[in-house]
Amino acid sequence: MQAQRNSVVQFPVQNRQPLAKSRKAPKKSRLIRFLVFGVLIGYLLWAGTQLVQQERRMRDLAGRYATLTAKHETLTSQNSKLREQIDRLLNDPSYIEQLAREMGMVKPGDTVYIPSDQSDGP
Repeated sequence: MQAQRNSVVQFPVQNRQPLAKSRKAPKKSRLIRFLVFGVLIGYLLWAGTQLVQQERRMRDLAGRYATLTAKHETLTSQNSKLREQIDRLLNDPSYIEQLAREMGMVKPGDTVYIPSDQSDGP
């Protein structure tokens, strides 16, 4: 039994032609990997630019929203003031009289005093 343990086992020698074919295979796989990697990088660049453009659009829209909201509040305030003025014009005769006097109008029977110009004197 000891003789069998020390014996050398001979493996059959393989033909060298399959090695030549296997050397061409890595070149094809490199090309395929390179193309896949290139497509992946291209997609990531495109996706990144789309993300940046969307972020810019969102910031622009947020700014426009803030501007329009402020303008809406201003117009709402002006609208309520005008509605109050319309209500006073329709229901408050003393307010109409006040506005008429501010425009220089007088009631019939009022005495009008016109100040003389003192620069005409001696």
